[in-house]
Amino acid sequence: MKPVKEATDLELVMEAQAGQVSAFEILIRRHQRGVRSEVLSILGNQADCDDVVQESFLSAFRRIDTLKAPYNFSAWIRQIARNKARNLIVRGPRFVSLVHVQDTQSAQQDQESAEEAMRYRLQTVLRAMASLSSPLRETARLSYLQQLSCQQVADRLQIPIGTVKRRLWESRFMIKKEVMKMLKSDKQLDTSGIAPSIQIVECPSETIEILSRGPGLYFGSVMDIGHGETCKFYDCPGHILTLTARTHIVRKVSIMGRNCIEVLVEHLDCEPPEANLLDYFEITDDSFLWLMRVTADHGYPQTRFMAEEEEVFNRRFRTGEYADYVARVVDLTVGQTHWEKCLAVWWAWADGTPVESFYTTAGREVLRRRFVGSNAMVSKNYDYEKLSSSIKKEFQGIEYRLWYITVLCESL
Repeated sequence: MKPVKEATDLELVMEAQAGQVSAFEILIRRHQRGVRSEVLSILGNQADCDDVVQESFLSAFRRIDTLKAPYNFSAWIRQIARNKARNLIVRGPRFVSLVHVQDTQSAQQDQESAEEAMRYRLQTVLRAMASLSSPLRETARLSYLQQLSCQQVADRLQIPIGTVKRRLWESRFMIKKEVMKMLKSDKQLDTSGIAPSIQIVECPSETIEILSRGPGLYFGSVMDIGHGETCKFYDCPGHILTLTARTHIVRKVSIMGRNCIEVLVEHLDCEPPEANLLDYFEITDDSFLWLMRVTADHGYPQTRFMAEEEEVFNRRFRTGEYADYVARVVDLTVGQTHWEKCLAVWWAWADGTPVESFYTTAGREVLRRRFVGSNAMVSKNYDYEKLSSSIKKEFQGIEYRLWYITVLCESL
């Protein structure tokens, strides 16, 4: 392939037809400004314009083999874009833009009906996104919901920027296809990739004291050999599934003369893939100590011995406000599971990302909600301003917005 400055449209199209994705990327960079200008002159709307431009290049990428005059790519892609822009005007948007959902309302409709329809269409889009494979789902989530640039997504997922663009083309096509299928058939929406509904009813007159066992939802309580659990992580905005963690108590072993249990932690549904872990805990009558972690690696396992401050001890929690936590009693329902009375424990974190843990009366953590405050440290993993304020908590004069939730899905 010739250098970018020397390659003609004819050469790039022929290489793209031969399967060279990088050649098509050059064509996009070369023509996207002109295509956007043409579409904007028809629609007069930047949000719709961006959708049509990206859809046009996606269509061109999928149909590149049908271009009979490779030297005429510019006129061909512009005609595709014009047709899509005009069709959008004639029949209206087929689906609500992920980024600009709240900006699209019909003045002719009753406001309540419009908002209800908008919520349904947004749910449809989110469920279509949640049905994608892990690589496509996370790429689309970071781009459309967190509004990261292609370069930022590439840096986060540790993949080439060309792979990000290819995934976005493919995910947009599959999302739209699935949305149209749902809207035409009115079929039941698949909710497996979306966080279950959570109902929290305050019980201000109730008091509970519990004994927590274990370090949390990765391994919620001490169980017998062969037992395990599955928990799922859902990120905001969108409450899209980003990680499934399965833990399994493998065996009892001796580590440096200490009797321990070996716990296997498997990471699924995540992009980039996360390594599996082996954790070793010493269990006594009055303590639960985290001693060692072995991380799977491509070449060899990495072993880390825990510092003394990382040891996890049994802990009692009770209703009320204390130096390092605040606890209250609630009636909790997650999806179809009614956990009845639970103790909700609010943990303060110095970095501005507190945790709210929900424990059953048996001391098992079944739900965790992680929040981000306006005082949070800068991180690539969240952006306070982009998180929805619809689910928020105020504590000591600071507003915290929901970042992600972890749900106990299965315990064997």
